[in-house]
Amino acid sequence: MVLAYVLAFVALLAGASVASLLTIVLVPIAKFLKEAVNPTSIDSMLAEHDNPRFQPIDFSLGVFCTIITRSAGFVAAAYVFHHYEIRLPILFVILGAAFFGMNDIGRVGRFLGHVGFSTELGYLVGGIVGAWLGWSIGVSLFPVAQMVLTNRWS
Repeated sequence: MVLAYVLAFVALLAGASVASLLTIVLVPIAKFLKEAVNPTSIDSMLAEHDNPRFQPIDFSLGVFCTIITRSAGFVAAAYVFHHYEIRLPILFVILGAAFFGMNDIGRVGRFLGHVGFSTELGYLVGGIVGAWLGWSIGVSLFPVAQMVLTNRWS
């Protein structure tokens, strides 16, 4: 049982890391959206981050990227638990979300009142939603995985 938790934690980190590579394509999209909002200030990094019209874009992309990475990590952990015939425990999800959440809260505190605050706040909100979504998907996959393993599709 301890081995399942350790492997699931490794899968959580690995799944989130692999999914974060997929969200790299959103960086050019963010640049394009920022240029569409204010085409004259895209050349200046200071103007790009200080413009209050960019904060909703930063927040939205932070939420979206973090939902993808966190939910992918928890689905990977659920797959490991399914291998050991254990349903994804809510305690594991709470501890995993707290592990990531403490880092997010620390970053939000560091960026409070500075450039990048809206992005960090988006990461925090996305982490909460992503943990819930990953748990929901992981729990719903358990009956399907059991049917596949036992070959019962009735």
